Amino acid sequence: MNQMARNLTDTMDGFLRNATYLIRDRDPLFTKVFKDILKDRGVKSDPVTLSLLDGRTSSTGISVRVLWFIANLRLLVPQDLST
Repeated sequence: MNQMARNLTDTMDGFLRNATYLIRDRDPLFTKVFKDILKDRGVKSDPVTLSLLDGRTSSTGISVRVLWFIANLRLLVPQDLST
C-alpha cells in the first residue's frame, strides 16, 4: 500500500500529482505510512464516514452533494478496481 501512495503522488505521472485533497473512507488499508506519504507530497487525506442508510452523516462539515457523489461513485466503480 505504501508503494501505491508513492505511485499515486509520483511527480511525473502520478494520478494525484496535481491534487491537494483525496476523499477516502476509514479503511484500515490506509496506514499511517500511507497517509504520511500523501501528506509529505502535499495531499490532504481526511477520512469520510458515511451513514447514508439512516439519512444522516457522521462526519461534520461534509456537503450532502459530496456524500451523494461518493455513494454513487461506489456504485459505478467496479469492485475489482478497488483492490
